Amino acid sequence: MQNKKESKKMESLLSPLGYLVVHREATIEEIAKHTQKNYSTILRATSELCEKNLIHYRLERTAPRGKELRVYGISFYGLVFYLQRPRSIRFTVPEIREIAKAHEDMLLVFKKWDKFIKTDCEQEIFTRLAQALTTEYQYNVERYAVVMMSTLSIAYRREDENMRQVAFDSLVLGFFYMNNPVEHVKESVGKKDWNSLEKIWRVVESDYDLRKKRDAFLDYLMIEHNEGLKAISGWRKYLKQ
Repeated sequence: MQNKKESKKMESLLSPLGYLVVHREATIEEIAKHTQKNYSTILRATSELCEKNLIHYRLERTAPRGKELRVYGISFYGLVFYLQRPRSIRFTVPEIREIAKAHEDMLLVFKKWDKFIKTDCEQEIFTRLAQALTTEYQYNVERYAVVMMSTLSIAYRREDENMRQVAFDSLVLGFFYMNNPVEHVKESVGKKDWNSLEKIWRVVESDYDLRKKRDAFLDYLMIEHNEGLKAISGWRKYLKQ
């Protein structure tokens, strides 16, 4: 009986979440109309999704002196949860195209999706995206686990979500491999995956925004390593005293 209740609750949450996955923004009325759900049901579900930070809203005034209307949009956490939820049907390339178009302001890889299509690199970036979603879900599993709880037990800061989005782009684009020697990465990922990474990196090299993100990541690695070397040097001096 409890499982049935939880299943029904999850269904009510997934309905508005699923609509916002492929739409940039929507009102309660629009979500209710397109999902064919009762207005009050959608209102309750969106309130809970907001509490769990899977969606957010902004206020839009309908007239100069009219009341403010809530316009809802999905968060990065909401997108990851929806695409990685337990027992979900695996998403397809056309579905990700639609999501990327709706949320190109969320991730750089979404903004540049057409570029990957034009350079015949869509399948490679799609595969990397699917892997990155699994990694992100597992990395933040405690946050996603609270969806079925009555209250949110994990503190939320918007800057944390922004950091996860930045890290996610770098994960999809394969930049995190650049923390290790080239030959080691080649050997560890295997020929097929290495060829896919090289194909993605050629697209990165040809695009200003993607190249800028890669170089910023490499600069970050250099600073981290330089600071690490300074710390080691300092400890060596200290230990010799």
